[in-house]
Amino acid sequence: MSTDIDTLKVIRQKEMEAQERVKKASDDAKKIINDAVEKKKEILKEAEAVARRNYEEKVKEEMNSANLEAKEIERRFEEQIEKLKRKISKEVLDKIMETILE
Repeated sequence: MSTDIDTLKVIRQKEMEAQERVKKASDDAKKIINDAVEKKKEILKEAEAVARRNYEEKVKEEMNSANLEAKEIERRFEEQIEKLKRKISKEVLDKIMETILE
């Protein structure tokens, strides 16, 4: 009879140890999940920051490109104006000379 009681005590002890291991495994799993969730948040935050920097850099590049293009258009426009001024001046001088010679 005492052997049966001792056996039951050992079985009960093993059950308690098993329950403790299950609880520890459960706690460890929860910690791993929480750590993974936090890591995911960090990664998403970093990815968002990188995406924002890339976007801002791309916008800056596009603005610089547009600015250079605008300056080139302005330069060509000024060239055309200068050509027209010279042409008009030449035509005016020709008319003046023509009038004088008449």
